Amino acid sequence: MKVKAKDALGAESGWSSAKTVQITIGTPPNTPSTPTGEINGIHKTEYSYTAITTDPNVGDQIYYWFDWGDGANSGWQGPYPQGQSGSASHKWNTVGDFDVKVKAKDLAGSETDWSPLLNIHMGNTAPNRPTRPSGPPEGIIGKEYTYSTSASDPEGDTLQYKFVWGDGTDSGWIVTMFATHSWSEVGSYEVVVSVKDNWDQSPWSQPLDVEIFGGDLDVSAGGTYEGFTGAPISFTGTVIGGEEPYSWNWNFGDGENSSVQNPTHTYNTPGEYIVSLYVSDSQGSEGAGTTTAIISSNPPETPTITGKTEGAAGTEHNFTVSTTDPDGDDVYYWIEWFDGDTNGIWDGPYSSGDQVTFNNSWEEEGTYTIRVKAKDIYDKESDWGTIVFTAPKNKIRWFSLFDFLEHLFDRFPILQKLLNI
Repeated sequence: MKVKAKDALGAESGWSSAKTVQITIGTPPNTPSTPTGEINGIHKTEYSYTAITTDPNVGDQIYYWFDWGDGANSGWQGPYPQGQSGSASHKWNTVGDFDVKVKAKDLAGSETDWSPLLNIHMGNTAPNRPTRPSGPPEGIIGKEYTYSTSASDPEGDTLQYKFVWGDGTDSGWIVTMFATHSWSEVGSYEVVVSVKDNWDQSPWSQPLDVEIFGGDLDVSAGGTYEGFTGAPISFTGTVIGGEEPYSWNWNFGDGENSSVQNPTHTYNTPGEYIVSLYVSDSQGSEGAGTTTAIISSNPPETPTITGKTEGAAGTEHNFTVSTTDPDGDDVYYWIEWFDGDTNGIWDGPYSSGDQVTFNNSWEEEGTYTIRVKAKDIYDKESDWGTIVFTAPKNKIRWFSLFDFLEHLFDRFPILQKLLNI
């Protein structure tokens, strides 16, 4: 190494005599230990792993790099004081065996060899049992009917579905959660469904019993019908062909039945129901028809809101809110404390009929319209209930000052005389 100088005018000196400097590259850290962590896990679940090493250079700090064996890595993590464990987390998206390893480097960038391998296995959880198939419980030979189900997977894997129709056939593995089928013979059948991800299959669902009749009579169950819980719905059945008298058998999809041609029925729970009608005549001919009943919940009553209608700005004021739900459902409340309030959220749930206290303060004097509405657990909303609250200008403040002075003069009459008030 040598050096020269120059002045402000650019005149340069000659070179100094050379001096030899020996640079010694630091010794890299010791090879890290085998990583430690879960060796039998579930894919798509995050796990943490640690490793530790030391550096021959006292006081040097250390970075750690984890290789997860699936083409991904942690990047350099740190720095850590030497002798302190380094850690990183990872989740594997597929099932299989993976080799996890780690290396280290010091502040100078000197890297170690890879650590010994930690072999891990990432497994799978089978999908959850699907729901019982939903679809017509009665039908006629040769007519196609649609059945559906729902299912979930603990890891969120893509699912395939298989419906077994009870007649020796099935849908095969399909990507939709519904399938259609027709039966060629009169009889009773059990329809079941199973789902699978890329590795495991769920248990079979509970069966749906399906009764298939001959198609001699042309039967209509009318509809689609719509209504509310607790309100009767009138159903209309018709038949073409055959000879009177006819026998009527309605299945309303909620476990209730009727044997009259045009019955009324009341549903207690919101939902979409498959309704079927089986008809037979005096000669033994038979037929069946299906329809749908869509039942909505009744919205809660308009909430009442009670409390003071006048008070000081900057002070919290309490208000009591209450409503009843015709179906006895739990309710949520949404409150807007002034016109244009955009900070409302649904608060709840609360039992129908309960009185719930909310509070608010207004920083500025003025008149405010408080609005509150309710919804039930099926998101049916009520109308708005309102109350007007006023924070008067000066009135509360001057009244309080007057009270204070009056109280002060009562206790100290001499003060009133001195002030000549």
